[in-house]
Amino acid sequence: MKYALIAILIALAGCSSFTETVIVSTPFSMNITSPAQNETLSDNTIVFSVNLQGFSFDKSSAYFSLDDGKNVEMTATKYTISNLAYGKHKISVTAERSDGQKLTQTVDFRIGTEEQEQTTNTQPTIQPVGEAVFEDSPSFGIITPTPGRTSTVNAVSVSLLPANVEIVGAGPHVAGQGHFVYTLDDNAPFEVFTETHVIRDLSEGEHTLKIALVTNDGRPYNKEAEVKFTHKKFDSADYL
Repeated sequence: MKYALIAILIALAGCSSFTETVIVSTPFSMNITSPAQNETLSDNTIVFSVNLQGFSFDKSSAYFSLDDGKNVEMTATKYTISNLAYGKHKISVTAERSDGQKLTQTVDFRIGTEEQEQTTNTQPTIQPVGEAVFEDSPSFGIITPTPGRTSTVNAVSVSLLPANVEIVGAGPHVAGQGHFVYTLDDNAPFEVFTETHVIRDLSEGEHTLKIALVTNDGRPYNKEAEVKFTHKKFDSADYL
């Protein structure tokens, strides 16, 4: 068994067709990138965007409110807000990870000038930017790792089988093309532009890898899959 393990490691190291990722824990941070603090905007349709690091929507939660109104659960990091009344506004964002870490940020901004402020109420419309692309043809399956796999090797080889889609790099959307977005546990998502990939430096314990098929420009094809596997610390007693 010992020699078989060595052979697997050598094969992984020499496989040039695999890309690889070394998992480095990303610090949890949040920053509202638009609108800017105390910004004055002339248009009553704005783009609200937030940059989240060390955060995954799959296992964590985030929401925002406009002018202390009802909380809106976030499924994206960018939204358009239209039909805003002239005057002062604020957006408050809260993001909370599964490990209990929580961040909150508020941004104040103005629509129009003081002379344009109106006393009549308007009902803003909030819409995520980059909604899912629903196409029946593109899909994929996970070949490896197999569900429930347990290994003492702190790396995992991921092999995918795409169907009716060409895996290419990022760029303008072309029908029938796309790439993958990986999310390992609570780590930040990352893009993969090949059908095979190696993730190294796994911590000990069970891991969940979620994979989404997206368009060239990063919009989801609504095709996702996940697999659970375990990295176990090597113990020679297991092989006696």
